[in-house]
Amino acid sequence: MLRYIPNILSVSRFPLSVLLVFFVTQPALFVKVFVFTAMTAILDGWLARKLLFTMQRAFCSIGEIIVSIYQNTGNEESGYKNCDANGRL
Repeated sequence: MLRYIPNILSVSRFPLSVLLVFFVTQPALFVKVFVFTAMTAILDGWLARKLLFTMQRAFCSIGEIIVSIYQNTGNEESGYKNCDANGRL
């Protein structure tokens, strides 16, 4: 569950950025939401590095799923290099 926190923070920035549009006429509120949004970006990056979650690991997981589906449809060779236990090619 802890590993999903960086993704949750990333997704939360979209609604926060929409709120910024509504608070353009209220500078104090705009700055507060903007700073909070920036803090989620900083926290997201820090947590992702701390939890060793990299996009390469995510894409390796997705790639392995796609390759297994491809190979199960009767195709022999995909040319895909498997990832190691750490999610590296």
